[in-house]
Amino acid sequence: WWELKDTNQKVQFSLWFLRYISTFTLFVLGIKAPGLPRKPYMLLINEDERDVEINEPLLPDARQNTSTWKDMGQKILILIQYMWPKKNYPLQGMVIFCLMLMGMERAINVFVPIYYKHIVDDLTERVTWHIVLQTIGIYAFLKFLQGGGAGTTGFISNMRTFLWIRVQQFTSREVQVELLRHLHNLSLRWHLERKTGEVLRSVDRGTSSINNLLSYIIFSILPTVADIIIAIVYFAITFSGWFGLIIFLCMSLY
Repeated sequence: WWELKDTNQKVQFSLWFLRYISTFTLFVLGIKAPGLPRKPYMLLINEDERDVEINEPLLPDARQNTSTWKDMGQKILILIQYMWPKKNYPLQGMVIFCLMLMGMERAINVFVPIYYKHIVDDLTERVTWHIVLQTIGIYAFLKFLQGGGAGTTGFISNMRTFLWIRVQQFTSREVQVELLRHLHNLSLRWHLERKTGEVLRSVDRGTSSINNLLSYIIFSILPTVADIIIAIVYFAITFSGWFGLIIFLCMSLY
């Protein structure tokens, strides 16, 4: 698509070619260059008690070295049940409302660049200022809802985060109660040969890990996948199927 008829086009092509070579070089270096160490550093606390942990693990299947991705669907279902508050209808409504806010964010991400295009078109075609100000007002309102200016989050994102606090508190409470119930069912020998502070730290870390994992899956992974699908469909319908295919291939390689 580069015609190279004048100096401006040649300069643009040269800059594009240099950017392409630089990106490809960084990609190759990222694959070939040494990264993180293969064996993670582990801080061994009370190493003399490791024989006790091997003899009687905290979980029944701790001795089995299985893949992390094994029974992933079942693991996700177990996590989701801690997110959905049973017999608490106001909290269930709050979960549904947070998911609706997340859907609104996805829609706003589509309309923001569209209205930016409308502003440029209105200023280029020299339409009346009444229409221009109306378009700018809608764009400013969408940016207020979306956020992103100077690294800040939008109104919808802040509202969703605030409402999700109650759900996180419910998840923490349910997980901690379940862990304590499991600890109480363990043998007396298991408790005598362990330190209480170490067990409590494990409970706190497990609870925070489940909260972070749920938030990451629901509010990071799912929205990203939804944005990619929306972008593919929009570009394929608005421009051409080749644009949708290019986005699909780029995101797949990424």
